[in-house]
Amino acid sequence: EQHLQETPAPPVTISKRIVFGSNRDGNWEIYLMQDDESHLTRLTDNPAEDTFPVWSPDGRSLAFLRMVGWAKPVLVIHSLYGNEDVSERELKTVDGGLAWSPDGRNLAVYYSTEIEPSSLIYLCSVDGAQRVRVTEPLDGRRVEDDNPVFSHDGKWLYFTRHIKGHGSFVCRRAID
Repeated sequence: EQHLQETPAPPVTISKRIVFGSNRDGNWEIYLMQDDESHLTRLTDNPAEDTFPVWSPDGRSLAFLRMVGWAKPVLVIHSLYGNEDVSERELKTVDGGLAWSPDGRNLAVYYSTEIEPSSLIYLCSVDGAQRVRVTEPLDGRRVEDDNPVFSHDGKWLYFTRHIKGHGSFVCRRAID
């Protein structure tokens, strides 16, 4: 019988806030509310569809996808606090699968191009300056990598790899 040693997770600030996407007003927007369902606040208000929000590790920002028509979604960073006005920064066009790195400097996303038909995972710096491919295509076969999740220490990125005709697999890749 193998015994696993438990290692404590890093401290996490418990928030009583919930963020979600909803089309309750006829268009997909991002909303914030308390966990008792009070203080509902609409955070975005535009004709684009804003969906799939995720908290930054420090709870000060949100990342979400903005879809305009049939174009690929755009990754948006939305600041919730600070003395400045609320800022939104459009980064790179992505297909989805948002996950913040534990240090808050990068987001893992999945992305495909017309040149590379496989959907692969990239790390995008939050400042928008850099995008690095993390996963690789598989010997000419179409793969779809999605659902990225970082380990608590940020050293590993876990993801789901779908290979047509061969099923789906949970994989991990070391992050430098």
